[in-house]
Amino acid sequence: MDDIEELNKKSSLGFIKNTIEIVCKNKKSYYFTAFSDRDGVYDLISGIWKGTPNDKMTKKNEEGKNLLKFTTSIVS
Repeated sequence: MDDIEELNKKSSLGFIKNTIEIVCKNKKSYYFTAFSDRDGVYDLISGIWKGTPNDKMTKKNEEGKNLLKFTTSIVS
C-alpha cells in the first residue's frame, strides 16, 4: 500500500463503469475490471489505503449480509 500514489475510478470502452486504476509511485498503472460493484470495491480499497477502520469499510444489505465478495485471478 505504501507504493500507491493514486486510486482512480475508470470506465472500460469509455462508458462501462467497472474499472479501477491503481497508479504506483514508479508511475506504473494497474487496471482491475469486471466489478459488479466497482464503487463499493473502490471505497474498500481506498479505505484500506487511507487507514479507515474496517467497520466503516463494510457494505451490507438490509439483511446484514456483506455485499462485497472478492475473487482474484492472475493474467500474464
